Amino acid sequence: ATLGTITQTVSLSGNLAPDGETDLDFEGAGKVTSVNVEPGQTVAAGQVLATQDPTTVDASLTQAEATLSAAEANLTQAKSGTTASSLTQAEGQVNSSYISYQTAITSLADTKAVNAEQVAQAYAAYQSALALATADGCIPPGVPTSQCPQDEATMSQDKQAWLSAQVKGTQSDDQAQGQVNADRVQWGNAKASLTALENGSASSTTQVSTDQSQVEIDQVNVTNAQAAVNAATLKAPTGGLVEEVNVTNGEQISSGGTGGASSSASGSATHAIVIIAPGVFEVTGSVSDTLVNEIAIGQSAEVVAAGSSEAVAGKVTEVAEAATVTSGVASF
Repeated sequence: ATLGTITQTVSLSGNLAPDGETDLDFEGAGKVTSVNVEPGQTVAAGQVLATQDPTTVDASLTQAEATLSAAEANLTQAKSGTTASSLTQAEGQVNSSYISYQTAITSLADTKAVNAEQVAQAYAAYQSALALATADGCIPPGVPTSQCPQDEATMSQDKQAWLSAQVKGTQSDDQAQGQVNADRVQWGNAKASLTALENGSASSTTQVSTDQSQVEIDQVNVTNAQAAVNAATLKAPTGGLVEEVNVTNGEQISSGGTGGASSSASGSATHAIVIIAPGVFEVTGSVSDTLVNEIAIGQSAEVVAAGSSEAVAGKVTEVAEAATVTSGVASF
């Protein structure tokens, strides 16, 4: 008998994408005032990529700072006693905090509506890709056509975009709900401060504690508002290559991201600007449940890009722990 090495090959198709991608987005609403880069351009860390009209976020910061100043004045007054001016100031704080609370409620409703629409668009794109793959005989496996690799890649990409839209929508909804909750607390604290002043008990330990808590809440709001102001200027966090630019000069951004559009025509998630580390890529694909046991992390791999005959060496870096089931067919 002769001993030798048997080589077994498992082939799959998938999406070739850069590894080490950095996604940049504006955090608030406003008009894009400049876009300084284009796809394919090399950028350095700290380079200004795009800017946004800071009017809205500056106004939010000014309001947050004013609210903090009022809260600090209330705390000072609570420690010293009641005066006519402190009562007038407390009444104004009740009114302004109520307006902020109502504005936050409206913003929450708008945010939920926008996010629901974006999730629905991403899901529709995924269903369209799934229907096309089924029509081409790719799902369930039938007589495969030359379109199957592209259909499967598009379907996988659109599914990930749908899942990403759900996660992003939930996070955005939670953030908006958190603002509603914070503004409701501020309103309640303002009413409590006014009541305490009217009762002549502003110097009580309870009132001082309440006003101190309000100051701490308002300090956090100022920090968040300042972060939004900073985000009105998109800068490269590291050096790299600009892969995507999805905003244009003069475009109106209605919410954090790319003008309110969170997905491209195919349903994939988009960002204002995407930067990649050049020369480092990864391929995400799928195999059947009968072949997944033949693949292990660390195994050697060869990647051949579409339209090329040259193979590039690589290795397996991740294997899914659970299968994805589509139309009764499991894949990993």
